[in-house]
Amino acid sequence: MAGRTLHDRDALLEIVKSKDVQKIYGPPESTPIERMAGLFTASVFSWVYYLAPAYFFFVLPYLLIFRLTSLSTYVILAPMMISAALPAFKVCQPAVLGSWIMAQMPKYFDYVEVLEIDDENLAALAKQRPLILAVQPHGVFSYGGVCSAVINYSSPIRPAIVHMFPTAVASVLLSFPIMKHVLSIFGLVDASKKSMIKMCQKGKCMVLYVGGIAELFMSSSKKEAIKSRTGFIRLAMQQGADVVPLYLFGNTTALNVLKLPVLEKISRSMGASMTVFWGLFGTPCPLPKAVTYVRGKPLGLPKVENPTDEQVDEWHKKYVAEVKRIFDTYKHLNPDYANKDLTIVP
Repeated sequence: MAGRTLHDRDALLEIVKSKDVQKIYGPPESTPIERMAGLFTASVFSWVYYLAPAYFFFVLPYLLIFRLTSLSTYVILAPMMISAALPAFKVCQPAVLGSWIMAQMPKYFDYVEVLEIDDENLAALAKQRPLILAVQPHGVFSYGGVCSAVINYSSPIRPAIVHMFPTAVASVLLSFPIMKHVLSIFGLVDASKKSMIKMCQKGKCMVLYVGGIAELFMSSSKKEAIKSRTGFIRLAMQQGADVVPLYLFGNTTALNVLKLPVLEKISRSMGASMTVFWGLFGTPCPLPKAVTYVRGKPLGLPKVENPTDEQVDEWHKKYVAEVKRIFDTYKHLNPDYANKDLTIVP
């Protein structure tokens, strides 16, 4: 496929020798048919992300003009009404995530995982204290996060890890018709402070995109930038949770974004990407770019019920240093990032 990016195979062989790396998965063997199936599956999510809001904002003026006076109105309304009436999935759906068609998505992205703490050690640590997988950057849609949930060439306990670490998202995604049913197959929870505290108090873990939707408008094909926030560090310290930094190379290259201040403001206020984006042939289908998932080591945060600003800043600086180390250490594996530097914006 034209424009396809592949991982540097020789560099991966060298990384295997690193004492910091516990496991590497990928790159996968694939056929053109499998990659086409992967493109189809990946495109379903980006098209839903594109069309669901458009459909919603089309229905509202349609109702104002025609009201509930004709059969066509009810037909047009039916998908939204049915989805609005049905609750989102409460937990991930292994039957869907483990299907053949979903397993082809990582092959489309030449998906590779580099784990400085493997699934087995991560699961063991999660039994001792709550964990927050702190993911950056955000991107339009996290293909790196999705691939980590559907990969069929990783550890045998990966389905259990996916179930153990639901993704915290903006509350709008848990209630937005149609979108909530498509996305909740991965297992989603509310990213509000109250919800995350409750989860930590129950000893539960989560995936958190710590930079938020603001990161969507910060990167481009020529530069990589992420948002620096301290709130999750404070929350983790107060609740006795540890933080595991995780970087997704490829989250910002699979789709291009129209960066307008008004769209950024709308997206940030809603907590979801309400902007124009495009990929393959100008459509919402993602580009065939390499996606690299790198999971760093746990920070080893102490539990401090009332941390001072100085304590929070100290551990946040350690987190930022780890993210920077991960980026600089592994960026050469992915050709789209090899010549990029990471900018961290306060």
